[in-house]
Amino acid sequence: MLILSIDGGGVRGMLTAALLLRLEARMPGWLKHVDLYAGASTGAIIALALALGLTPLEIFEFYRRRLPEIFRQSWWRRFTSLWRAKYTNKALAGCLDEILGPTKLSELKKDVLIATYFLGSKEPLQSARAKFYTRADKDVSVAQAALWSASAPTYLPSADGHVDGGLSANNCAVCAMAYQEDQGTPFSDMKVLSLGTGQFPVVLEGGDRGLTYWGKNLLIPFVDGSVDVAHFQADHFLKDEGTYHRLQPELPEEIDLDDASRLDDLIKWAQDVDLDATVEWLTLQVGPITS
Repeated sequence: MLILSIDGGGVRGMLTAALLLRLEARMPGWLKHVDLYAGASTGAIIALALALGLTPLEIFEFYRRRLPEIFRQSWWRRFTSLWRAKYTNKALAGCLDEILGPTKLSELKKDVLIATYFLGSKEPLQSARAKFYTRADKDVSVAQAALWSASAPTYLPSADGHVDGGLSANNCAVCAMAYQEDQGTPFSDMKVLSLGTGQFPVVLEGGDRGLTYWGKNLLIPFVDGSVDVAHFQADHFLKDEGTYHRLQPELPEEIDLDDASRLDDLIKWAQDVDLDATVEWLTLQVGPITS
């Protein structure tokens, strides 16, 4: 049972798409061995596209072509961004419909686990909570699940009562393991490849600080901290078997989640990542691939 989990990270999904393209070049056909695709936010988009059967090249080209359109801010949105999302989700929804089409989650040949955050409802009364979508959600389309998981607060409006899955599980590795265990697969039979969207050194100031400071910096430990926790847990559960691997490149510079002007930089940095350890791990899990 091979699980591929892909982190959220906005435009840094371009880095992940470029890494997948390189991995496919090194080991053509390895993705056929994946049994479960998991992801949040931009990772959900990539996971769903792969589960749908798109190639890493198709995803790479889609990201390079469409991310500047998705994160294009109108003058009116720029003027009103203090009390509205920076972007509309019309471009994102249209692009997702284009690449993912009308397919339902239940029609996917490979299972998925897509993280979202449900905002709750008054009638019927339901509390806000983390919510995950799989092939069992027969009425949900692939494009809908992707939009729900990628609607990052402040950047994009909520979609059908859902916002970015990164608020609940930006790294879905352990969630995917828990889900698969519920399906009857013991941890000892799981192999998990966890892909990040790159990280860069961050130093936060301590001391007696209030909303002025933490209001703009709280998202860093909130999201990045949860990513590290999931990595710690997955590594702990599968360390003895050696069946967990995390690929999280170090970035030389910070890239804002919506800075689509930096795509070429992300592609270049992806080319510099050493993939030998990842290829070696994959070879051990699925065997050498010669096709």
